[in-house]
Amino acid sequence: MPVADGDILLALVLIERSPLVPIPWQSCGLTRQRLSSDSGIFVNLRIPHLLWVALLFATLCSATLLLSACSGIERRQDGQSQRDRYLRYAGAPIDRFTYLGRYDSWQALSRNQLVVWTSMNDAYLLTVADVCTGLQFAQRIGVSSTGGTVSRLEAVSFDHQRCPISEIRPVDYRNMRRDAARNSDATSDAR
Repeated sequence: MPVADGDILLALVLIERSPLVPIPWQSCGLTRQRLSSDSGIFVNLRIPHLLWVALLFATLCSATLLLSACSGIERRQDGQSQRDRYLRYAGAPIDRFTYLGRYDSWQALSRNQLVVWTSMNDAYLLTVADVCTGLQFAQRIGVSSTGGTVSRLEAVSFDHQRCPISEIRPVDYRNMRRDAARNSDATSDAR
């Protein structure tokens, strides 16, 4: 039996009036049109707010999955193995590195070590004094510099603490990423 337009409109009216299916028509500013000229019944002809929320959620989930699939190196591992991996690619200690006032990213490795990226491939392993606590839980950090250079005389600041830098080591992040890609290719080939 074919469904008539009137049946669809009646179903929309019943859904709108149902206390079990709350539809926030007016809260999102959607237009409403009169169902017929003689009745006071209105029906919404646009997509309801809840559907927009569902579409937005699905889009954000898809984007998150896409971005996590595109990362070159796993960022989350257990603390010790992650720290050991960075130490394998860390060079000899240096006195300073150039820092142009901003860093691309950072990651805490332990309670007194962190990696700071000054560009996509330039990373530095910083060790700070043990007097500071909670580095691995910090949400934001600041790195002081003098004349665009970070030296061992500078400090890492977070959570109202100023932690002096005790060691700076460059990390060969480009090779680290390349080796991680090789390992993941070898793992997928073995399957």
